[in-house]
Amino acid sequence: VKMDIPTKDYTISKREYNMGVHISDGRGIYNLTKVINLAPRYIIKNTLSSSISICGPGGAESLDVKSGETLPVYNMPKIDDKQLMVGFLNNEDHLSAPFSITQLGENFIRVKRLDSDTHTLLRVIVSNEDASIYIMVMSANDLWPYSIRNFSDYEFFFYQANPYVDKRGNTTTDKPFTPIYYKIPPKSAMPY
Repeated sequence: VKMDIPTKDYTISKREYNMGVHISDGRGIYNLTKVINLAPRYIIKNTLSSSISICGPGGAESLDVKSGETLPVYNMPKIDDKQLMVGFLNNEDHLSAPFSITQLGENFIRVKRLDSDTHTLLRVIVSNEDASIYIMVMSANDLWPYSIRNFSDYEFFFYQANPYVDKRGNTTTDKPFTPIYYKIPPKSAMPY
């Protein structure tokens, strides 16, 4: 269920509140009754030992999620492929790359650590239960999913493409993107 939120001048907003609707059969003496449950469509759970902040790409509003807390995520943009970015609280300038919350599965994201130039690896599991999609953020315990190995005699560089460009090549935000370049020396490996 999608509900449009009108702005003060009563025009249609570019944001929406998503609700999940789950219909089931009643039990016992209510076996001929349909039970309709309304729940938040997107729910985030922080299993980390520190608080995090989440927001959508280009979004100015962020949601702070304390350690061990579970919160509904409302006020999403009106797009089909909904995405979030994660950062540590009080370090919102260094958010992760956007990841999809509409595709179920496991994602690994890098987030810059507080008071450090190093990154930590987080594991995000997107699953569904009834009509709600759960986004669980947890530590990956530095078990990086990839290893980039350079067996050549030359060093090379790689970087991630701009995550703010959609499938059609259009930029989705005015936020500038500066890629981080990684150098791999000859005859070496790098976890990524």
